[in-house]
Amino acid sequence: MNSREVEIGSRFNGPPGSAHGGYSAGLLGTAISGPAEVTLLAPPPLRTPLMLEVAPDRTSATLVHRDGVARAIATAGTTAVEIGPPPSIDPARVAAAMPTREVLRRYHPFPTCFGCGPDRAAGDGLCLFAGELDPQERLWGVTWRPDGSGAVDPLLVWAAMDCPSSAPAQDPTGTRPIVLGRFAVDVRRPVPAAGAEHLILSAPLEHQGRKRTNAVWLVDVAGHVLAAGRATWIELKPADASARRGDGR
Repeated sequence: MNSREVEIGSRFNGPPGSAHGGYSAGLLGTAISGPAEVTLLAPPPLRTPLMLEVAPDRTSATLVHRDGVARAIATAGTTAVEIGPPPSIDPARVAAAMPTREVLRRYHPFPTCFGCGPDRAAGDGLCLFAGELDPQERLWGVTWRPDGSGAVDPLLVWAAMDCPSSAPAQDPTGTRPIVLGRFAVDVRRPVPAAGAEHLILSAPLEHQGRKRTNAVWLVDVAGHVLAAGRATWIELKPADASARRGDGR
């Protein structure tokens, strides 16, 4: 194994006290050659030295937390993301469907989330507030204008696709939070930054018990698929939900 130390900064949080699922998955996924699937085994800690172990052929990777006894936080391997093409959607329709911060604050279980938290400022968090586009198909979407120049870091592509992929599985009351359990992403083309507008669309694939698997696509305004993903979200049990929120409820 090729190993290197990594640390997830406090900026990249998801639920309070733990790292953003998509960002964490991207640490492993971008170390794999080609499309990758990451399984999150435990909440990744923030501001903690972790070891990223990658196979020499880049077909597998493990994120390890050595807190006395070494334990795997996440694992990754090669995969295929075969979810078909997304529907063609007018960007103006996506923008019109996106909820405001004020609306999100009424029910968001993790309001400081790096990806979709309404309490994060633009330029600090990604501020990706997905809205429902088609109630019949359960299609959701959000617009994204990445900061910076050139191409977006693939790690941030993983992070950006995470929260929008949860939208079809979200409980609108906020009483049954969900967390990312498994995430597969295929970055097919470089994702332009420098103010380029993109769409992130998501739709349900499968619902089994507390597990909900959704498709997610990152497309440009011309409809070209830049990245495609498959995300499995887990509905937390009541005790786990209270612990993740940190509110004791």
